[in-house]
Amino acid sequence: MTEFKLLVERCFEKEIDRDIENSAFEHAEILAKNLFKAAKKYKEDVYIVSGLLNKRFYEPLTSSVKDVLTQQKVKVIVLDKADLKNHDFANAIVESPNGELYQAKGKYEIIPHFILVGNKRYRLETDHAKTIAVGNFNNISIGELLHKAFQSFWNSVHPA
Repeated sequence: MTEFKLLVERCFEKEIDRDIENSAFEHAEILAKNLFKAAKKYKEDVYIVSGLLNKRFYEPLTSSVKDVLTQQKVKVIVLDKADLKNHDFANAIVESPNGELYQAKGKYEIIPHFILVGNKRYRLETDHAKTIAVGNFNNISIGELLHKAFQSFWNSVHPA
């Protein structure tokens, strides 16, 4: 675990374009924490597409998202029906003037789940069922594709 954490921190600090494969829950947590650190450090907005906004995964990130929301925007699309009333992470976003959370209505099984910071830092699930994902802190080509996909999806599901 320490090796993985050091790799992620080095890629974050030096903005290295390197794919970081991960599927373990702990690895995903390390990547997410560092993505939020990057959002704060580089003053970049955060875009999230998630199934249920898994409480076990996102609740520990509540203070991180609150830090980001002081200056940057955070937009979240939740794909599945989820009860977010007692969800600290979701509430932090909804209660902030810089946060927007939308629960999509319908079935969106082919939409990839990801956390995107700016247009080049991300964690992208390549196989949601197996939680296999790739992270990167400086891949502008994939980052820009994710940003365009998020904006397009947001505009199609979010009421104007």
